[in-house]
Amino acid sequence: MLEYLEIEEFSFVSNDKIKIWVKDGKVHYSLYFLRNCKEVNDEISNCAPESLEKMLVALQITAWKKTYEPNMMYMDGTSWTVKYKECGGKEVKYSGENAWPRNWKAFLSIIKVITGDLGGLE
Repeated sequence: MLEYLEIEEFSFVSNDKIKIWVKDGKVHYSLYFLRNCKEVNDEISNCAPESLEKMLVALQITAWKKTYEPNMMYMDGTSWTVKYKECGGKEVKYSGENAWPRNWKAFLSIIKVITGDLGGLE
């Protein structure tokens, strides 16, 4: 079962953070979106922990490469980090700079189901 999931994205104009965790049988989340000046702390999602777990397993986040980088160099762009921890497990960190896993948009769709908002995340 998920203990927590943290997403952070940095770009020239933005620094967005989303944290999702399971506590007392409920899915909680916090949001911080610098670009549109939005901050939400410890909200409870309508998504059940079991549903969240099924969506994440189907997405196969644990099969992601640890680091994603483009084939060519960019001066500006977007960097991101995802930290993922199962209860009783070790934290796993995935990151990228101007490159993302193939199923990134599906991953963000799951996050939006939980939080209702993605801020500036792409």
